[in-house]
Amino acid sequence: MPEPRDVTDLFLGEFYRSPAYNYLIRNEQEIWVENYRKELPCKVMVPVIDYLHEEGVYDCSLEESIRITLPTREIAEKMELKWNGKDYKYYSNEGKVIFQDPSVDNEAPNSLLVRKEDFLKFLDQNGYDVIWTLLGEKNIIHSHNRNEIGRLEISGVYRYIDGKVEGNRNVVFNDFRK
Repeated sequence: MPEPRDVTDLFLGEFYRSPAYNYLIRNEQEIWVENYRKELPCKVMVPVIDYLHEEGVYDCSLEESIRITLPTREIAEKMELKWNGKDYKYYSNEGKVIFQDPSVDNEAPNSLLVRKEDFLKFLDQNGYDVIWTLLGEKNIIHSHNRNEIGRLEISGVYRYIDGKVEGNRNVVFNDFRK
């Protein structure tokens, strides 16, 4: 599946309407993906952008580097999200936090949390669906049980249907000795 786009050449306040943002993210073709590796049956929107701004750059605007995950422009505009210029959260017109990356305030992996009810309403209004992919592997190089040397591959796909997350997971063990 397509991965989130990495953006490093902008200030956070330049998202989503500035000339700099429009220059770097030239059009929605870079958000909507068709025929990725010729395996996708439909257009897919990668819903997030990975943002990195490093400390010590020429403008001295940060005392430490920041890496956060943000919603894409399409989501931010259609949900009418606002950033207050102080924290790294995106708010509704009513002032509710809709999106936030928990790694900003906590020791957590970069991710994007969303207020469920608001996001489901957005999906429904736009005829969108959301899917999650699961990819992982574990290499077993040395084992006390010599019968288990290889790679465990995990993959899956899930979607939200009728109030539940449903999907399938595949687990395959590839034996290095063969």
